[in-house]
Amino acid sequence: MNCIVLLVLVVVVVVAVVVVVVVVVVVILVAVVVVVVVVVVVVVVVVVVVVIVVVAVVVVVVVVVVVVVVVVVVVVMVVVAVILVAIVVVVVVVVVVVVVVVVNHLTQGIYNYIPETNHDPRLHNVAATLWLQFMALVIFPTLNVVYFYISTFRSMCAAPSTPVVCIPLRPACQEFCSGIF
Repeated sequence: MNCIVLLVLVVVVVVAVVVVVVVVVVVILVAVVVVVVVVVVVVVVVVVVVVIVVVAVVVVVVVVVVVVVVVVVVVVMVVVAVILVAIVVVVVVVVVVVVVVVVNHLTQGIYNYIPETNHDPRLHNVAATLWLQFMALVIFPTLNVVYFYISTFRSMCAAPSTPVVCIPLRPACQEFCSGIF
């Protein structure tokens, strides 16, 4: 009987050791699975946070670049507009001064004209020559520059609602509207 008890005792101890080993292995596997799941979750969270931060930084950089470009374009357009207005004002003042001088010169002799006076017709030729030189050297280039900037501004900044303005006037502004479309 001692042998049977001893054999039962050995079997119980072996079963107990096997159960303990199985429990330890299961606990270790569960712990490994939990650690792997936690690491994967942490890695996914870190990747998501990094992607969100990178996207936010890219969006901020793009917004800043767009704002800077818009501000620069607006400033350049304002400067060009001011220059064009200054050119137009100078041209108008010069034209007014030339017209006043020519009219004054042409009407000077009306009220005190004496037929015996030695009249010099070359003075009128000088005034006409100066006027033509002024037109060729100042007004035509200025108008060309103004036309270039206005046409460039119109083609760059045409709003989508611009054709609606031209639809009722289609026959009258066919040439103007063709440049917008």
